[in-house]
Amino acid sequence: MVLNAFARGISKNELVKEKAELEQIEELIFEYNEIIDNLSESTDNPENIEEILKKRKEDFNLISGFTDVRGEGVIIIITDSDRALLKNENPNNLIVHDVDIRNIIDDLRLAGAEALSINGQRIIFNVTKIFCNGPTIKINDEVFAQPFIIKAIGNRNHLEAAINAPEKYGNTLREWGIFVEVNTSINIEIPKYTGSNEKKYILLNKDGE
Repeated sequence: MVLNAFARGISKNELVKEKAELEQIEELIFEYNEIIDNLSESTDNPENIEEILKKRKEDFNLISGFTDVRGEGVIIIITDSDRALLKNENPNNLIVHDVDIRNIIDDLRLAGAEALSINGQRIIFNVTKIFCNGPTIKINDEVFAQPFIIKAIGNRNHLEAAINAPEKYGNTLREWGIFVEVNTSINIEIPKYTGSNEKKYILLNKDGE
């Protein structure tokens, strides 16, 4: 049965993605509540406060994507299909689309990826935009053609399973003929985010105003 490329994206379980992102936010709230408690206990010692703030700044840079990182994980290569078109098939079925990249990224996040990049562009939650730009894909305002090389840091066995398991999106792409290769590594380097993080609408609410 011939379906177009959009059918690949519709099959994604968005509820699972939203649940994972909500859990991450809840974890951050818990961590920052602990920071407030620690600061309250350290008010009599300014040096302790400085040490705590310095450590939290380092931790924030590490998890937020604003510093270079390395660790174990996976390297994924994705390219357009080279199979012949079926009769009356839409040529878009053989092309890697933005929805395909986003779904792969979502599966890696759900599997515990702590840092992600695509063709050297760091992926930042709620900042990075990934969308088609003709035959290419635009990531962080940079345009890239295939191959698309995704790097993910985390438990390499879990991340590999997130792509290769029968029910995962990576395996679905293979069934369409899209080339998907996964390699594990004990030392993957991912660069820091260098794009703009300017907020257009959100403002600090001072004194409850």
